[in-house]
Amino acid sequence: MSVLDVAHSVVHDYPGGAEALAVRLGMAASTLRSQVNPNIPTHVLGLLSAVRISQLSGDFRMLFSFASECGFVCMPCDGSISEVSPLMGLSSLMEAHGDVGAQVASALADGQVSASEMDAIEDAIAANVTRLHALAGALRAARRRGVCHEPA
Repeated sequence: MSVLDVAHSVVHDYPGGAEALAVRLGMAASTLRSQVNPNIPTHVLGLLSAVRISQLSGDFRMLFSFASECGFVCMPCDGSISEVSPLMGLSSLMEAHGDVGAQVASALADGQVSASEMDAIEDAIAANVTRLHALAGALRAARRRGVCHEPA
């Protein structure tokens, strides 16, 4: 889905829609609706507004779409990863790895990969990568606490 279509969805999926979000942004709802309408090329959603919408809504689909259109992926930088034990981090990673395999197997079952199946595969891969980083963070934190010792 294009970043413009995603912006439209994010604004209209917000509880109360564009009207409620526009109030929080300090702009007219009609302006916001026009800025995220992909059929109105004369009204453009600015980068700072897109960031603010993402922050206010907690919906980061625009960020992910923008990254995808540029050939990148994004993942959250979770500040609580050090609170996860290394064992739980490894367990979570194994679960995510299984999710990737299940999504790929399901998508390939009919010999074709649809757009929605590809999205699901990419989401599963992103979750796997996020959990890899969480495991690394958990191991670093455990090492700092002296739980993981270097060999004698």
